[in-house]
Amino acid sequence: MALQLAEALAKLHTYPLTTFFDYFAATGEDVGKATRMSVENAYRKSIDIWITYLDEVEHTPSTYLSRLLNWAKRNVPSDHRPAVLVHGDFAPHNILFDGGKISGVLDYECANFGAPEQDLICLKPQLANVIPWAEFVDHYNTSGGPAIVEANFPFCQAYAALKIAFAFARGATNLSKGHTQDIRLLMVEFAYQPMFMKIGLDAEA
Repeated sequence: MALQLAEALAKLHTYPLTTFFDYFAATGEDVGKATRMSVENAYRKSIDIWITYLDEVEHTPSTYLSRLLNWAKRNVPSDHRPAVLVHGDFAPHNILFDGGKISGVLDYECANFGAPEQDLICLKPQLANVIPWAEFVDHYNTSGGPAIVEANFPFCQAYAALKIAFAFARGATNLSKGHTQDIRLLMVEFAYQPMFMKIGLDAEA
């Protein structure tokens, strides 16, 4: 299963950005520039959008969120490789298996364009007791995945935690303002939020 995950991730990370021509056009972007954006430019653009979001959209105030966002802005990798499609939550709970083989990858709501290391760093803890990490990365590379830049892992870990933090902050706001009655959001705030906060803070170390 772990080796199949490496193969699927390598395939996902090598989709040409020209595949998303219609998406870039629909969102009003310069298609030529968007399909040639670098990892660094992709993250800088995303972080700038989040900074605007914090200024303009109601959300639960969070010192942690502001701190992590500022850290990410200061630590965007100087990475001129072409950006790739990043799933954003690539893990076994979002993978369908049929007859022992991967038959589908679900839940692209966290997808973005960025560095392949973003998906790898999220998957690493779940594979720690299954396969040696070096073996997984080697199979990912031999399956066609882009070369991995180890130095990008701390930033990518923080960025992934940052995306989750934004979602949690919005969920808490929706619950407190009565926009939703879904009490499962309490579990998000009290059970999951501390765990992801630790992931983000560990990345800064």
